[in-house]
Order: sequence, then C-alpha cells, then structure tokens
Amino acid sequence: MGGMVALQIALDHPDFVHRLVLVDSFPYSPDPLKGVIRSWIDQVKEIGYAKVMETFNDDNPSLFSKEYMQNRPNFIDSDNEDVLNNLMPAESFIGACQAILNFDIREKLKMIRVPTLLITSNEGLGFDTAKLMKREMPYAEIWVPEGYGHLINIEAPEIFNNKLYAFLTEED
Repeated sequence: MGGMVALQIALDHPDFVHRLVLVDSFPYSPDPLKGVIRSWIDQVKEIGYAKVMETFNDDNPSLFSKEYMQNRPNFIDSDNEDVLNNLMPAESFIGACQAILNFDIREKLKMIRVPTLLITSNEGLGFDTAKLMKREMPYAEIWVPEGYGHLINIEAPEIFNNKLYAFLTEED
C-alpha cells in the first residue's frame, strides 16, 4: 500500500516529489492480487484479524525469500510477535484492503515525470507490473535484485540502502 500512497502523492503534489522509489508496488490491483486481498478480508471477518496475522508470514511466502525464511526462523518468529503486539483495529485493516482493491491510476502513470526506481523480484506479478510501469513512466528504471522476497529492505539492508542512496543522490 505504501507504493500506492507514493504514486498518489506524486500525482497530486508533483512539486513535492523529486525522485520516487517503489518496491514491489502496483498502480492498480491485478486480479490475482484482488483474490488474495478479498480472502484476507473474508478471513478477518470470519476468524478475526489477530488469528489471520498469527500465520501471515507463513501464508504469504513471497514476503521473504525461501532461503531467508530457512536461515532466519527466529527473525520470522520475532516479526510475527512484533506484528501481533502492534495490531491495528480489524476495521482499519479491512479499510486498507478495500482501498487497495479500488486503487487504479494506470491511465495517469505518464503524468509522473520524475526519476523513478522500480524495485522488484525477477518473476511474477510484481515484475510484470514493474515492466508495465516502466513502459508508461518516462523516467522509470527497474532494479531486480536476485533472490529476495518482497521485503528486500529487511533481507538485505546494506544492498538495498546502497542502491537507494545511489539513486537518491544521482545528479539529474
């Protein structure tokens, strides 16, 4: 959802945005993503938000790479604990999910005219969407770090931060 917020800010307040970084972000909700989000909403309504979040990392394996999950089981347990200790109200989660379902700015992507770094994995929905955004956004580039999940900033913070710093400090 953070990428959607950043995209909307870039459209609504272009003078505030000089560079844009989007990590596995979507300018709309493709059908497979809609299916997943609708299932989250249904699960929260059926068993409660806390119950859904107890197994969220396990149920959504693309958040972290398989290697990271295997090599850092304590991190995953710790992350689950942090999430469970800081739950938002279920209504807020459902509202956020509904906002994601309704978001669609594909027709406006050409209006985003700032250097944009699209970070994604090398396959799947995120990669396909990054290619779509690169075609539509005149100043976009794709970075595909190999072997990481959706949360590369957690899995490989040094690699992520170095790339981010280089992009953000580049001369226009």
